[in-house]
Amino acid sequence: MINLAKAIIQKEDKYLLLQRSFKSHFFPSQYDFPGGKIKEGEKTEDAIIREVKEETSLSIELGEKIGNYQFVAMDNKLHFQIFESKSFTGDIELSEDHTEAIWVSKKDLKLYDLAPIVKLYFEE
Repeated sequence: MINLAKAIIQKEDKYLLLQRSFKSHFFPSQYDFPGGKIKEGEKTEDAIIREVKEETSLSIELGEKIGNYQFVAMDNKLHFQIFESKSFTGDIELSEDHTEAIWVSKKDLKLYDLAPIVKLYFEE
């Protein structure tokens, strides 16, 4: 099983989504929440903060855990833990793993090719 941590980062009524590189192993070119793999022995909260910083250059203050999700992709069982972000600071500077950062309202999500975890989160 692959353990992952994702952050829900909001600005007003919009959510931050990152377009994954077309070279990504999982979900190429799809829009996803910031976050990634939890390293062996790493706390989930530390992983989210690290991953968001690596992917976006943003510093976040984590809020509550808001979800656990599991699904299978490419014969891999993926376990996602999602936390809300209370606040963030900095300007977005994307890593090479992403091609675009967008702020999108819930009503406009249908306009984008979303990663499965984003779809699952908004289906609730």
